[in-house]
Amino acid sequence: MIERVLERGLLPFEAMTCDTLYGQSGWLRAQLRRGGVVYMAEVPQNTQVYLSPPEVGIPQVLPGQRGRRLTRLQVLSATKPVEVRQVARRADTILCWVRVRTTERGVLEDEFAVRRVWTVYEDKPVEEWLVIRREVNGRLSYALSNAPSEAPLEELAWLKCQRYFVEQVHQDAKSEIGWDELKAQRYQAWEHHLAMTILATWFVAQTKLD
Repeated sequence: MIERVLERGLLPFEAMTCDTLYGQSGWLRAQLRRGGVVYMAEVPQNTQVYLSPPEVGIPQVLPGQRGRRLTRLQVLSATKPVEVRQVARRADTILCWVRVRTTERGVLEDEFAVRRVWTVYEDKPVEEWLVIRREVNGRLSYALSNAPSEAPLEELAWLKCQRYFVEQVHQDAKSEIGWDELKAQRYQAWEHHLAMTILATWFVAQTKLD
C-alpha cells in the first residue's frame, strides 16, 4: 500500500506512524528505510536495543577448540541488549517537558526523552532513534524512528504524537459519521461506504476550520 502511494505520488506525506503491531516488525521498518520513508514506529516495552554499536561477525575458533566451525553471524561485542523500558529508567536518560498540543482543557504537556540506539536486522546493526514518552498519568510509551540524526527533541516528540489525530479521525468516523454501521457484504459496497464516510468527515473538518 505504501509503495503504491509513493509510485502514484497522489498523496504526499511527511512520515509514516504505526502502532506496536506493525512497529515491532523489523522487516517493515527495513522496507521503509529502503524506500526513503521516515517512520515513527511504536514498539512494545520489552523491545531490545543496544546503547552502543554492536559488532556482528562470525566467532573465530580458538586454538585447540573442538567442534564444527561456526558459519552464522552473531553479535560479538560484550555489550548486551537492554529492553526499552530499562533504558527509560537509566539515570542518563533525561526526560524533558514538551508541549504536545492544545486541548479543550488547555495545553497538554508530557515528558519526552530521545536516545540513539541500535537494533540488529538481517545480521546488520541499524541505528535508530528511541523516543520515550511519559504522560502525566505515568504511562510510558516507546517508538523507534529513522528520522535524521540531527532531528531535535521537539520535532521527534511532535512526530510521535501525530498518530493521535489518525486514531481520533477513525473514532469520530465510527461514532459520529456511521463508518462502523456497514452491513453489506460486497467489497465494492464497502468502498462506496468508505468514500461517503471520508467525504462527510472532510466536510465536518472544513466546517470546523471555517
